[in-house]
Amino acid sequence: MSAAAGRLRLASDHPALPGHFPGRPLVPGVLLLDAVLEAAAALGLRPPLRLLRAKFAAPLLPEQEAEIRLRPLPGGRVAFALHRAGDDVPLASGELAPAADGDASAAGQGDPPAAAGQGDGPAAAGGGAA
Repeated sequence: MSAAAGRLRLASDHPALPGHFPGRPLVPGVLLLDAVLEAAAALGLRPPLRLLRAKFAAPLLPEQEAEIRLRPLPGGRVAFALHRAGDDVPLASGELAPAADGDASAAGQGDPPAAAGQGDGPAAAGGGAA
């Protein structure tokens, strides 16, 4: 059974909104996921975590409120769902899991991307306009 674990409401003047999207602002998915992580942490699930899956079903607009629901799963995994408060429209769903020991990518410790002009790209091979 899932339980309400948190709520999210972004003010219309939040700095992420003007560019997402001009003329029709939507709450960015990364902010929805951040709220899910905060709710999971409040229930004892701590980083590093892996996002096993995420599906965004409907937009959340500024000043609308979302309810976050979490449901424990086997193996320490947690299912999440966000619903718009008031009309219960599903907004997003997915699953989190603790990062496996030695999973550097989940902890943000993977290899950094190659700098421009390094690696396998056209610039490294001498390609590109001259």
